[in-house]
This record gives sequence, C-alpha cells and structure tokens, in this order.
Amino acid sequence: MKANTLQMSRASFSLLLLVLCSFASQAQKHVLPSVKLINSRGIHVDAATIHSTGSPILMVFWKLTDKSSAENLKNMYQVMQDSLLEQKVRLIAICSDNATASYQVKPWLDAQELDLEFYYDINGDFQRAMGVKPPFSILFDNNMKVHCQQAGYCSGNGSVLCAKIRECVQNIQP
Repeated sequence: MKANTLQMSRASFSLLLLVLCSFASQAQKHVLPSVKLINSRGIHVDAATIHSTGSPILMVFWKLTDKSSAENLKNMYQVMQDSLLEQKVRLIAICSDNATASYQVKPWLDAQELDLEFYYDINGDFQRAMGVKPPFSILFDNNMKVHCQQAGYCSGNGSVLCAKIRECVQNIQP
C-alpha cells in the first residue's frame, strides 16, 4: 500500500513539475501587447511594433513623479553607459506619469543629459498589460523573449549596480 502511495506521489510530483516547466517556458516567450504609447516626438506608436534590432533590449518602467523611480532610471542609464554599451544593449524607458506630469519628462531627461529612447504610457495601459508597476526592468533577448526581470530599484555603488541585469545580459546567447 505504501509503495502505491509513494509511486502515485512521485507520478503526481513529476506531472506537476512538467506542468510548471511548460508554464515557465511559455512565460519566457513574449510578444509586446498592442497598446498605444507616445514617443519622444509626440507620435502615437503601437507598443507591439517595438522590436529587437539584433541586440538585447533593457526596458525600464519609471515615473518622474516618483523620485526614487527617476533616480533608478538615472542609475540604469549610467550602468548602460559604463558597462552595457559594449554589449550593444538598447535601453528603452517607459514613463507612466499622467498627462500633466508627462510635459516635464523631456526637459528633465535633457537636464539630466539622459540621451535614450523613451515612450510615454500616459494612462498606464502598457504597464498594466505587461503586469508591472514602476520601477520595473525587463531584459529581452535578441528574439524579444524575456530573459530576466527585476522589480524595484537599482541603487548603490555603480560597480555593483543591478548585478542581476548585468549577469542576465552576459548569459544571453547570440
């Protein structure tokens, strides 16, 4: 009797593991949702058209009205400049401030000397569709598959900043 129960437990565990692994692999395959964003020139863009140009994309969700989130973007940009540019990682910032605060984003980025690709997600539709809340970073590989994600802020010493993101970039297979 114990042998049958043990055998059933092993079979159930194996089945559960198989299901979880299939969900995990499906979660890694990612197509951006078709949601309207506004680019830095004020033109409406479908988020689904954002794609890799043969290099990884680091997408950072942030808000100017959240000081820590804005600081996080600056830190991520600095990491890009210091150590990820040579790996041709493309940084895309998604700002989800409301319409009123969005008018301050471009001047703030210019004042901080952050020269990056950014989009406005004024109603937060894109962040909701992606299931994230700023600050949040997602690293897509060359095929737009989610390679790793990081919720929260990257802060502290620049040499150890966002070690998880750096490690993930290094582990992407070309």
